Amino acid sequence: MYKHGGKRNIFRNKRGQFLILVSLGIVIMVVCLSLAIANTTISPLNFPKTRFRETAIQIYMNFKEALAIALAEVTKELSNKGYMSLSEYPAAANRGYEVLTEWMKTALLRYSSLGLNLDVSKPRFECNWTTLEGYSRAEANITMDILSYGLYNWKSRVIIELNLRIISLKNESENAILFFNLKDEYGAPITGLSKISMNVTDASALLSLTYYGNGNYAVNYNLSDSQPSARRIILQGPNGVIVGADFSTVPSDENDTIGPTATITITKTKYSKNETRMINITATISDIGRGSSKIVVAECYVKNARGENIVNVTMTPEDGGFDSPQEKVFAQLNITEWATGEYIIYVRGKDEAENWGDFTSKNITITFQGIHVKEITIKKESVMRWGRRQIRITVNVLVVDQDKEPVRGATVYGTWILRDNQGNEIQRTDVSDRTQGNGKVTFQHYVSANTQGSCTFIIRSLYHVNYPYDPDADEMKEVSITLP
Repeated sequence: MYKHGGKRNIFRNKRGQFLILVSLGIVIMVVCLSLAIANTTISPLNFPKTRFRETAIQIYMNFKEALAIALAEVTKELSNKGYMSLSEYPAAANRGYEVLTEWMKTALLRYSSLGLNLDVSKPRFECNWTTLEGYSRAEANITMDILSYGLYNWKSRVIIELNLRIISLKNESENAILFFNLKDEYGAPITGLSKISMNVTDASALLSLTYYGNGNYAVNYNLSDSQPSARRIILQGPNGVIVGADFSTVPSDENDTIGPTATITITKTKYSKNETRMINITATISDIGRGSSKIVVAECYVKNARGENIVNVTMTPEDGGFDSPQEKVFAQLNITEWATGEYIIYVRGKDEAENWGDFTSKNITITFQGIHVKEITIKKESVMRWGRRQIRITVNVLVVDQDKEPVRGATVYGTWILRDNQGNEIQRTDVSDRTQGNGKVTFQHYVSANTQGSCTFIIRSLYHVNYPYDPDADEMKEVSITLP
């Protein structure tokens, strides 16, 4: 019994030792793994967002240019064949398809290393030049993957459009003036048009092309001896796209029954040395699209806050004469004797057909005692402060009124901005203080002696209990100094 019991104990002891060894092994593995993890640097995953965005935008812009070229080729084919609508000659669209096919081949080859996948929908071309509002249009969808950047299913809709709208026609004995408007797919005006890039069917010669702003043009031309039954204009935009319109039924000047519009702008008040205060009122008087008759007169009225009429003057054309359906006019008003406060400016114009336009108004506020910053100086010096070597930066600000006289009691609000050598902002401190009798106020800022970079002081605002602040009159806004 003893021997038997001893063998069983030995067997149990061996099995216990085995379990202990296994447990120790597991513990050692866990410790080793923990140490390995603790001493391993895990590199962050950096996705090149800027690169894929730049690449995607570049491909998009290239495609937009290609679509514009495709539309230009379609319209060129249409114009060369003498058609005014793509529905009359659908085969013209084939030239556009060819352009985009070649572009796709080039793009895939150029960006092949990036794993570029491109999918472009079949472009839709539209051209109709048979009405007063002609247009040429192309539309397509582009989808792309840039596999190397992890960009998938990027989509965009691209539209190219040139819109031509006939406004009015002025017929004279031997010549005519055709007014039209030209805009793109966003409704933005098209500028830079040239008369050599257009053709008018009933013209023997194009005399001049005038741009009036907001996409409005006027082409002045000699009438041909034989007038065609259909009168048309065909022109090419700066991007090469051709568009046309039919103006056989355009209203003539006999239907001019409404007056011109007026748009007011007011320039900054100017002061002469004899303290005479003047204000310049400028306005644009336009009859384009409202009969397109010449402007013959413009008037300016001013009323005070009580509704009293204090000024009634005739405005002067900037080019010296009223000879156009759109005129820039001005009036210079002496406001030396005006009281401070609110006023309303009214402007209107009259066209050659004796139609007065509606008044356009604009509110102004007259103030004579505004204050502003005349001068800011900055300097630095090395000083001992609190037992340490520091750099003291001193700024002096001079505040004056409109007569250049120093202003006492003006609160100056400023900001100190500290930047490192790379231009990165590292500190910003807002400060304020009042000017003394000499109109000056001093600000000081301390930095450590080993500071590298620059320090800038910026004017945020001025305040005075009796005078308004005129920020446009500030002669200086900020000063900077290099550190150390």
